[in-house]
Amino acid sequence: MACPSVTTGQQFLSSMLAHVDCQATTLGSVGFQSLAQPGGLGQTVVTTLLTLLIATFAIRLLAGCGVSGSDLIGTSLKVGIALTLAASWPAFRIVIYDLVLHGPAELAAGLHVDNQLPGMGQGMAMRLQAADDGIMALTTQGTGREVYAPVADGGTTFKAIALDDHPALGWARVAFLVGTLGPLVAIRLVAGLLLALAPVMAGALWLGATRGLFAGWARGLVLCLIGSLGLTVVYAAELAVLEPWLAGALQLRDAGYATPAAPTELLVITLSFAIAALILISILGRVAFQRGWADMQPAVAGETRSHVFGSSIFGQRGRFSGRTTVSDSPALLMAESSSVGVSGGAAPPARVPILVERERTATGSGTGEPQPVRAGEPALGETYRRATRRVTAAGQRRDGKR
Repeated sequence: MACPSVTTGQQFLSSMLAHVDCQATTLGSVGFQSLAQPGGLGQTVVTTLLTLLIATFAIRLLAGCGVSGSDLIGTSLKVGIALTLAASWPAFRIVIYDLVLHGPAELAAGLHVDNQLPGMGQGMAMRLQAADDGIMALTTQGTGREVYAPVADGGTTFKAIALDDHPALGWARVAFLVGTLGPLVAIRLVAGLLLALAPVMAGALWLGATRGLFAGWARGLVLCLIGSLGLTVVYAAELAVLEPWLAGALQLRDAGYATPAAPTELLVITLSFAIAALILISILGRVAFQRGWADMQPAVAGETRSHVFGSSIFGQRGRFSGRTTVSDSPALLMAESSSVGVSGGAAPPARVPILVERERTATGSGTGEPQPVRAGEPALGETYRRATRRVTAAGQRRDGKR
């Protein structure tokens, strides 16, 4: 499929956006169908991983390890999902392909219709191209400072501005184009590549050793989805600021008035939104690749629900319960089990604080409350107490002489 060529001049930005979008959609569709065809790389990888999955179940049965019904149901669902993603292009296109590539535009249109956000209208590419044309028109007309006569020292009456006109206007257009094309090109091409790799990544869902690849692939698609939507919002906000500003500056120049502050202001606007787009992508990347609430995942198999919502979440019980349960932490339990397995049952020195804390917890000595003394037991500190009066040798000699 031939993509539209990029042209120079007044249609540069729109043609570049159309070309990149065509490249992404072609890469996702053609790449998927090439890998998913019979005898392709995707089919080979899926067949290999499916063979390993069946071999794993066979080894478990030969070793005498039973297979529960939940394992069979979960594995059957994973096999069905992976085979659907790896072999069925119509299902993949409806469920994932259209959602990732065309979903952000529909979501942005929904935001515009429901909330009437400024700048969220249709034809974003045309509006960006119109803004670029306005920047070029302002650069061509200049700020109008040349109509004033130079002062005696060879400067101008607008010498106090931060930047010269032509460098500032040139860098402003560079910042506008880079801030628009850079993040969008990266997001769209990454989305196309990840969609093309779906037949290969689908089989990674079956095995625990390769499941991380599937999770990373899915999170990458989520990043492309929310990243495209976030960039649309950023560009809409930029156009909401830039369009009336350019219209006002061009009207002043058409009326013969000078706009000496326009270059600096334009550079600040375009550079600010370019930085905002990069920061937005980084934040959304953190959101997409967040592993979730790690404390909510039980670290020890067979952990009860009360233990999950009790001490294992925060490492200790409530502040006012007066009882510290550091030894109940899943991380410490895992550390204890691993250390016992390595040392053959002997407690290493690192476990001494844990054992002491556990003993305090069991006896209640760490609660801060007085413990009742049992009948027949000496009170605390009375075991080795002196019961007779101490007499020194000098005292005995003195008393013996009397």
